[in-house]
Formats: sequence, structure tokens, C-alpha cells
Amino acid sequence: MRCVIEGNGVKVFGKAIHALSRIGEEMWLDPLEKGLAVRTVNKAHSAYACFLFSPLFFQHYTSTSDQLQDNKSAKCKVSLKV
Repeated sequence: MRCVIEGNGVKVFGKAIHALSRIGEEMWLDPLEKGLAVRTVNKAHSAYACFLFSPLFFQHYTSTSDQLQDNKSAKCKVSLKV
């Protein structure tokens, strides 16, 4: 996956991350052909949130990689809490 965000997109992406951090302690980045899915779930699994940023949101967006061509998942988990 390769994506480039410029200008006001950085501010919007940051606000989405901040909103997700209020729900869960971990965030998953899932590169899809239809865009970048950013997801979280709380500890009790009673709340879930997802933002889908379309490829048009980015200045440059490529979701394909060698791993995706081999039908392997290319997800990334990021801790939001210390």
C-alpha cells in the first residue's frame, strides 16, 4: 500500500484518528481497492467504528502489492493508547 495525503486531508485524517481513539485502544488500517478502511472496536466489543477514505481523498493511492496478489491480507494494527 502506498498513499499520500496533502493539505486539508491531513487535518481530516487526524480528526478521524482522534474520533477512533475515543472508542477503542487499537486501530486497523485495511488497504482496499475501494479505499483505505480505518477501523476500531472497544474492549467490550459493543462499539465499532470505521472510516473509509476513497482513493480520491489521497493525492496518490495504491492498494495493490505483492502480498495482496498472493491473496494474503495486508492489514496493519496500531495501538492508540499508551
